[in-house]
Amino acid sequence: MNHFYDPIHDAALTSGCAIFGYNGTCFKSVDWALGYIDSFASPPQVDLARRNHFSYADARQNMWLALIGARGRAAASSTAAERAADAQERLFRWATTFASLGHVIHLLQDGAQPQHVRNDPHSPITTSKEQQAYEGYTNGRVLRKNASFGNAYVQGFFTGGQDPQLPDIVTGTYPVPIFATPVRFFTTRLKTDTASTSPDGRYGLMDYTNRGFFTGGTLPDSGNTFPEPPLTLDAAHGYTSSTVPCVISSEITKKVGVKCTHLMHSVEDNVSSIYTDELPHAPGQSSAFTAPPVISEGAFKFAFSLFGTVPPGQGYAVGLEEFDAMGNLAIPRAIAYSAGVVNYFFRGQFAVTAPPDKIVGVLNQGAQHTMNAQGYPCVGTASNDGCPIFGFQSIRVSVQNVTPQITESGSGTVSAQNLSATAFGSVTDPNFHGPYLVAVAKYHRNTCYKPDLSGEPYQIYNPPTPTTGITQPTCGAGQTTRTAYQEISVSKSFAATAAQLVANAPAFEAHFDFSADPIPVNATDLFIQVVYRGPMGDANGQEPDAIAVGTLDVREPTFAAFWNNTDYFWNSNWLHENSLHHNEGIETFWACMGGFPVKMVFEYDGAVGSPAMVDPIVNSGKPGMVRLAAIFPPPDFAGQQKNVRAVPIHYPGDQLIVQESVPTRGVFRQANLENVDVSTLIPYAGCATTLPTDPKYWCFDPIEQRRSQLFGSPFSPLYIDLSFDTASDVDSVPLLAFSGTMPLATGTNRFDTDATLASCTTQPAAPTTPDDQAYQTYLHFLDVLEEARDLGVSGEAEPQSQQRQQ
Repeated sequence: MNHFYDPIHDAALTSGCAIFGYNGTCFKSVDWALGYIDSFASPPQVDLARRNHFSYADARQNMWLALIGARGRAAASSTAAERAADAQERLFRWATTFASLGHVIHLLQDGAQPQHVRNDPHSPITTSKEQQAYEGYTNGRVLRKNASFGNAYVQGFFTGGQDPQLPDIVTGTYPVPIFATPVRFFTTRLKTDTASTSPDGRYGLMDYTNRGFFTGGTLPDSGNTFPEPPLTLDAAHGYTSSTVPCVISSEITKKVGVKCTHLMHSVEDNVSSIYTDELPHAPGQSSAFTAPPVISEGAFKFAFSLFGTVPPGQGYAVGLEEFDAMGNLAIPRAIAYSAGVVNYFFRGQFAVTAPPDKIVGVLNQGAQHTMNAQGYPCVGTASNDGCPIFGFQSIRVSVQNVTPQITESGSGTVSAQNLSATAFGSVTDPNFHGPYLVAVAKYHRNTCYKPDLSGEPYQIYNPPTPTTGITQPTCGAGQTTRTAYQEISVSKSFAATAAQLVANAPAFEAHFDFSADPIPVNATDLFIQVVYRGPMGDANGQEPDAIAVGTLDVREPTFAAFWNNTDYFWNSNWLHENSLHHNEGIETFWACMGGFPVKMVFEYDGAVGSPAMVDPIVNSGKPGMVRLAAIFPPPDFAGQQKNVRAVPIHYPGDQLIVQESVPTRGVFRQANLENVDVSTLIPYAGCATTLPTDPKYWCFDPIEQRRSQLFGSPFSPLYIDLSFDTASDVDSVPLLAFSGTMPLATGTNRFDTDATLASCTTQPAAPTTPDDQAYQTYLHFLDVLEEARDLGVSGEAEPQSQQRQQ
């Protein structure tokens, strides 16, 4: 009852609505399909009381919830059951997105059925057999049935034992149209148009069908008020005729030698004039039609005329050739317009790329945290306090609106797909209604993870084949290196200006606040998706509630470790500390990361008696350590590496603990498929350089063990260097084992706190440096090396255990 719309009179179906409609009313199919109060308003408003919950508006809402939905999760808890339920609901939301879009397309395709755009009902209860015939007949063509398929009207054309197969359906290759608003796919009628406004300049599917065809209930002698096809059936109004043998073969028509006359008229196509339509064929011969047959003289008109006046309603009919013409012309367009709606619905695109500083997120992994029984990292020492997630609270990526402009079919009107300014706020706040620009982290979890990294696979330095052997951790009961379902963390909305969101404006760096929903430190299979929801378009056409999406497949949390290795110093060889070379504590420590130049991401400013990293000799073999978790973007090209620089400042003494810089491409901890079985979850070494080629694989780069401690990868042992030389791996001697480490739990995460990251700070001048010029040369060498890594020409090998370069 709500699948009809007459674009000439701007009318819904009226026949039967008093009985079968909602409160005696039928709705315009465009409003029913789109979910708007008035689809022609500017801007249209969603009908909050709509009866159809599979509308275009519902497709948009379900897509939004499929992308960001986490409503099953309690505010203060992070239980696996709640998150698994959220993951399941997001899949349901995707299903409903496509189901709703399918309903919209169904209603659009109804616009290719002439009865639906001329408000000619075809109910088996109240209408004629002729009105009921077209859909059954066309369905028979789709299903390759014979003439006995369908109702009595169709069967009545074939008597005397004839039962031929119905002609095959025509799908065609009509070009996919594009428009700037959803309603224009249906009709380009304007809100100010009236019934007297010419429909000739319209481009919607309903417009084409309405002006092209008669139907059983809208014949020229039936009170039809549609301007097209013309009601005067003569040559002056564009008609030609073709007389062919009648399909009908009753005895009376055989006796009098009846021929059937079809009136042909062009069907104006304003969208693609170059498309060649396939015309129907007369029975037993090549097509006798030079234009689409749109109406025929009644099958018995000639016979009746022999005996007198033709009875009312018997003068004209829509016969099988007309049915064929309707299908041959309308169905290829229905297919193309449907594809156009799908393309339009998903048109919003972001390019999400690495931020300028080439570092996406930073976390002090050494800060106090623990694991709960469900495999979530919890802030602090308790895991039964609701488990506030220990993870990344700030993410930086570059964002660019790359949604292509729309050049509307037919009119050629150009509409830039600009987005509106967004506001800062929480998507879970019912008082915040956007427009939104949020980041969504999508991930699985390694529930074997432990704060000391004992839940990670690791490898040790083992020359001459340093990557030989990966030691696998022993996971506890119920633990796995990769959870079976995808979880998400959703940021607060970022405030971007309208100028930043103009289509194809330069990319801008967006800082997304995840403080209310951190990305767990043990995330695997990590993607950062940027989602916009709000108006899209310009003055030539705007969708008031559109969605744009872009995704960056980032590297998983990479554990970069720095520790005080000054029980030994480097002077072209590893030398043990002695009375001439004092034990050294590192009082202040800065970490820098990214491309070139590297940026400060972490800072600890200590003092004498409050060092960042204590000396392992004076601390019973337990050196001070800083271990950061970093999220790096993927390389921009083969060979590119990121930089991790350590800037230690030692206690006043007689030797210098130098800066170190090490390369990384980021750790890869990801399956090549969303769903993999348990047997696939076997870590593979060397993910940073060569991925497996198996149909299903799980790549999980190991961390590095040095001096019997699990540090991470990349890593920097900090030591006195008298020669500013290139050291071999710290276990190549090997050096003595440590009895433990002292992680630094505090410090300032500059990545989270600084709006603009500062370039890496040079150490204060050390008065006891033996050769200041040599050290300045060494620092310059680090700058050149880091730039070379950013350019992909450093010549260093990966993974780090294969080569150690300072």
